[in-house]
Amino acid sequence: MAMASLCSAFGLRLLVVLPAPNEVRRFMLARAFGGLAPEFAITYVLPAASRAEFEPLIRAIDPEADLRFVEIDTGRLKAWRRLFKAACYRYAERSPSFALQADARYAGPGGAAALKDDRTLFRQPAGFVGNTRMRRVLARILARVQALWQRLRRAPVRVVAPEDPRRMLDARAFEAFKARTLARLGPDRALAALIDEIEPALVIVPTALSFGVCNDVLWLCAERRTGTVVLQSGWDHLSSRGVLFHRPDFVGAWGPQGARHAAGIQGLDASRAVALGAPHLDAIQPDPAARAELRRKLGVPEDRRLILVAGSLGQFDELAALRRLDELIAGQGWDVTLVYRPHPDRPAAGVLAQAWRNVIVAREPEAALLSAADAVIAPLSTLLVEALLRGRPVLAIAFGDAPQGGAALAAEMAHFEPLKRSAAVIWCDDAKALADDAARLVARIESGVDDEARRAVLADILVRAPGSYGERLAAFVRDVAVPFVLRRAESDTGPYATSISHHYGADAIAKIHVGLDPDAAVAVPGYWMHGWLPASCNRHAGLVAQHKMDGVDRVARRRQIGWEKQEIWQWVGRPDQAESLKAAGYRKVEAIGVPFAYLPAVEVERRPGSLLVMPPHGLKTFYDPALASRYAAEIAAIRGEFSEVVVCLTERDYYRGEWRCAFQSFGIPVIVGADHRQPNTLLRMKRMFSSFEFVTTNAMGSQIAYAAHCGAKVSVYGPFVGWDKGRSSTAIRLFPDSAVVLQASLSEEGMRAEMPFLFCHPARAELRTAWGDAQIGWPWRRPPHELKRLFGWEDAEREDALFME
Repeated sequence: MAMASLCSAFGLRLLVVLPAPNEVRRFMLARAFGGLAPEFAITYVLPAASRAEFEPLIRAIDPEADLRFVEIDTGRLKAWRRLFKAACYRYAERSPSFALQADARYAGPGGAAALKDDRTLFRQPAGFVGNTRMRRVLARILARVQALWQRLRRAPVRVVAPEDPRRMLDARAFEAFKARTLARLGPDRALAALIDEIEPALVIVPTALSFGVCNDVLWLCAERRTGTVVLQSGWDHLSSRGVLFHRPDFVGAWGPQGARHAAGIQGLDASRAVALGAPHLDAIQPDPAARAELRRKLGVPEDRRLILVAGSLGQFDELAALRRLDELIAGQGWDVTLVYRPHPDRPAAGVLAQAWRNVIVAREPEAALLSAADAVIAPLSTLLVEALLRGRPVLAIAFGDAPQGGAALAAEMAHFEPLKRSAAVIWCDDAKALADDAARLVARIESGVDDEARRAVLADILVRAPGSYGERLAAFVRDVAVPFVLRRAESDTGPYATSISHHYGADAIAKIHVGLDPDAAVAVPGYWMHGWLPASCNRHAGLVAQHKMDGVDRVARRRQIGWEKQEIWQWVGRPDQAESLKAAGYRKVEAIGVPFAYLPAVEVERRPGSLLVMPPHGLKTFYDPALASRYAAEIAAIRGEFSEVVVCLTERDYYRGEWRCAFQSFGIPVIVGADHRQPNTLLRMKRMFSSFEFVTTNAMGSQIAYAAHCGAKVSVYGPFVGWDKGRSSTAIRLFPDSAVVLQASLSEEGMRAEMPFLFCHPARAELRTAWGDAQIGWPWRRPPHELKRLFGWEDAEREDALFME
């Protein structure tokens, strides 16, 4: 394990799924996830076909990255694309981009009327859509009736074919088609196995939506109630490239425009769409050095104006446009050179064959050409945004004189709307106006762009502050997404099966110890002490005994205490605790050690000089932000004395923000430790305690004894958190007179009197393994056969065998 990876080794697990090479380049290679690495354990999933290209590049950035490569099922991609094509009809009103992809008649000025007319024609009656055969028969009947009616009205005959894609305009027809498609597809087994193996708390999917992988992942996560964040990869991806058929928990959009598209077009809750930016555009700035170098290479002097003309895949007649511009420059006598960059997928033979006066052809990267250029003429693409980011005047080609009318149709797409309205962009939607608009562009080179308008349009499309994209994403995941997921997981968890004996997976630990399946249908009888209490708590039996039966209210608990003292087993950690309960009239008491004592051995490497900081948990009512800030400041002050410092909180304290914000303000990473819902949480904590050399806290808690038992050097340091006299607990509610004893035992004075050796600087703490063993009842733990007998589980294996037979 590398020196810098101890924190992430125990952080919450994140799964980042990169569906296509573009997302690997834009996010992974742009270090978009670098801010997450210190606090989270991240696994990256990439297409297997891209392994040879990207693995060396990623390893150069992060040699320790956990990379998984999966085969992309092309059959599934085709099915998802067919479903998206149908969705373009169904949701044509939501986005002009969808309407355009469904049928070009639905775009432009008359598009709304054409769409309304077709939707009326293809509306299907309820009750027949679910039956495919009946639907086809009905379609033929309706087609004949429509044809007859139109003849009677002497209107043009429109025959509706049974499989006409426009049938997807009808909501019921589309939903039936979607249900059939998903039923045939079924969940992706390879991705399901990967998610089940990793068990991530959160899955992040940077996506263009044009690949089905995103919807596959969202589908699987929805079934598992796993948190999801979808990150917008490209400018038009939320408005034109796909539909989120399964809802993510959050969408990280480029900017406010993308957030609006997530809500208005994708149908998500607006509060779940957050503007985060685009990592590959985050650092774009003017580059004078690159400008000078490329101009020298192109042979363009510094004092001559250079305009970049970007090629396209047939959106407009580029050759005709270049001829007009070349003639215009010569005729006006402008000191301007056009540098034409053909589209990589389009041959430039026609351009190269011409004799140009003011045009040169270059295939250098767009970024370099943008740095060298004084202005940009481009078809409708992200290149316009990149030019504006560099402060260049831009002319957008929005006319369609190509055979397919490309740019004119593209201009109707939803994401271009801000450019149409912006004074920072010269919007040329008529080929006849190209000369006049080019003259305006040359004038802007001299006068400059309207900077206020430029900033306004960019602020709507893209956010680039505060900090870097990686910092914004890390803050969002840490402060919003993960707390949301943890809070939801807690609300999803139903009541425990029986009692406190099953918290933190105690019953599963016991079952594994005795050789039973952890899911075996047996329960721990009575109450098993799940944590550590110092001997001073023995002064009141109510602090040692457990009476936490789930589903039983406080009044009923009080009434049944007398009965429980005689009939219900109390399994405690140590003999001194057993004697205190027997002296108080408890008849069934046995010292067997706490559940932590029954965990199997772990093989981990302890990190020399590492410090784990564990503030007390469960202080929602009495949390003191000022004290938390002081504690964080004191830990930050000694941080340099350790190789690594990590703060560990329970899942509740993490999502409520207790302690977390104070430590993170000092740049100290915070991870989630114990989660009372998770059956393997104590084993995870044992691994953690066995990996750090030092463990410190500022209050009494089970972490002290657990860490000492695991061989860590434990200390109590910093502003102490005692038991506030107004704070309640189950024991105090049942035994009000125990509050005085509890407050004294858990106070700083009480702990110093009982365990003075714990109070020291964390770096000067000493090993106290034998003391930790005794505190958790290690010497009194029972062998498997005896624990099985005590819990009455002797017949469990035989009953399971009979059941299986």
